[in-house]
Amino acid sequence: MKGFLKVIVYTVLIILGSGLLLIIGLIIFLEGNSNEKSSNETKDFVSQSYDMILTDHYDSALVFALKADSVNLNDEYQIPNVLVKEIPKLTSKDYQDSILNYLSDLDLENLKARGKDNTFSVDDTINTKIINILDARKDERGAIVKAFELKRKEEMIIRRAEAEKITERSKEMRVAKQIDIRNNFLDAGLDIKVTVKGKDKDHLYLEFALFNDVWFRRFETEGIFQQYHSMGFNKVTLTDGYDYNKYTYWE
Repeated sequence: MKGFLKVIVYTVLIILGSGLLLIIGLIIFLEGNSNEKSSNETKDFVSQSYDMILTDHYDSALVFALKADSVNLNDEYQIPNVLVKEIPKLTSKDYQDSILNYLSDLDLENLKARGKDNTFSVDDTINTKIINILDARKDERGAIVKAFELKRKEEMIIRRAEAEKITERSKEMRVAKQIDIRNNFLDAGLDIKVTVKGKDKDHLYLEFALFNDVWFRRFETEGIFQQYHSMGFNKVTLTDGYDYNKYTYWE
């Protein structure tokens, strides 16, 4: 009886094992078919994308490239991803203008010769197309260079104006600080007069009848000068209002 049960158990195990192997084989088969289908779809979309590039239909070319990238399951097949990144260069006037702005006249004359080194794109087809576009637009270079120069000057004016605003705000903040500094001295029982001087308002002028080298050294060792420098002052003067006048400054 026991032997008969063993036979039944072994038979069931064999059947189950065979079924499992069949299922695994079917999964591998289906996955292989899926990968093959994905690869074929990817390559088909890539081919259509190149056809659109060659016929100057760049928007459609990008659509096919995006489709190819979406169905591409093979990480080693980089063409769809390259196309998605590079095709926009064909329709970007800003990108083309930036190239025409920095190319010299000699570069423009030798554009065709630059097709072999993938100067403008890692993709040969797109690189050639960009060269053709630039060659067709090279008569616009003079106007483009002037436009870039005008833009550069406008940006410089804006940056200078912003810098001046920041400088003025800094001046106002340093002038306002003299009240706080004066009050701090008064709170400590010291009647020290505080003035902010200079066209940049970065000179802190302190006047006190008892100022001498002992006070100056105290300001140094206790970090008071450095504290004022951290507020934006580049020069601090101590004077007794008569013959003592000594200062420290930062470049």
